Amino acid sequence: MDSPGVRARLTMRVAWLVLAALMLVAIAWFAWRASAPASSESSITTNAAAPAVEPATPARESGERPGDAGESASSPVDAESRRSTTVPAALPVVSQANAAATHATHAAAAVSAPAFDSPQDAGDDDEPNLFPRGWRRCFGWSGGARGDYEFAADSSTWSSGQWSVRVQSLVDRPDPAGASICQYLAASAYKGKRVRVTLHLRTQHAEPGAHMLFRADTASGLVAAFYNMSPQWVRGSSDWAEYSAVLDVPESASAIVFAGTLVNTGTLWMDDASIEVVDSQTKLTQPPTRTSHYNQVIAIDQLPTRLQNPGFEENSRVPAGS
Repeated sequence: MDSPGVRARLTMRVAWLVLAALMLVAIAWFAWRASAPASSESSITTNAAAPAVEPATPARESGERPGDAGESASSPVDAESRRSTTVPAALPVVSQANAAATHATHAAAAVSAPAFDSPQDAGDDDEPNLFPRGWRRCFGWSGGARGDYEFAADSSTWSSGQWSVRVQSLVDRPDPAGASICQYLAASAYKGKRVRVTLHLRTQHAEPGAHMLFRADTASGLVAAFYNMSPQWVRGSSDWAEYSAVLDVPESASAIVFAGTLVNTGTLWMDDASIEVVDSQTKLTQPPTRTSHYNQVIAIDQLPTRLQNPGFEENSRVPAGS
């Protein structure tokens, strides 16, 4: 027969075994976190506090052709919870040795920006295959994601003019869970200056949301400036509205990426993009970026210095399979 003392000792041993198991699980989790790769461009955050987005205002000359969805759209939301895959606000400190190794790796991997899809002249019946000249299908256009999103010019809805561009998810769980339409620019016209970036967006069933994206990289690939509207993404269904931010482009900037991004599922329309230099007295939306995140180096020799086709009015047919 077990005595109370024996039962007590057995209970203590079981408790210690459970505690030891929990400690091993915690150690393994921290080790995994330390070795996890950096997140993609569309979800990286900076050490700075979450930026504020200038209030969304209805776009001028907005219109919609008959036959459009016609769904009653809600106003853009003012707050959006961060995705679980977003890098924490306090980025880890990288040792000088690791930073040097990262710099060398990216410098050796310098490549030209992705080429456009060899557009051809378009006919009257080619709208399903049209894409705006000067813009690119960026994040979400590689590997398995090719069949997960549709990218196309759209004449059924616009902020102004007669065309917009659309990013639409085709599956319930895209992989990777995000797609963008962007332009790569040489930073020479903006480096060392304060700029206002503007993009008109409309969404339908966008979850967790969509956002404007601006990124400036140094010649080594280090992120020098970054903005993605976090945590105030446009969520759900929203009518056309203008979104803008005022940012400083550091002297160290070499290349710029400007985009509209759909995160996960839904539909995003973009129109009327602009990047303009403003005076130094204009209030900043976000302070300078402080990060140790690197992207692949972009060769800038053939890049334009100004946005091309900012109104998405010039379209061409993309060959099948591109």
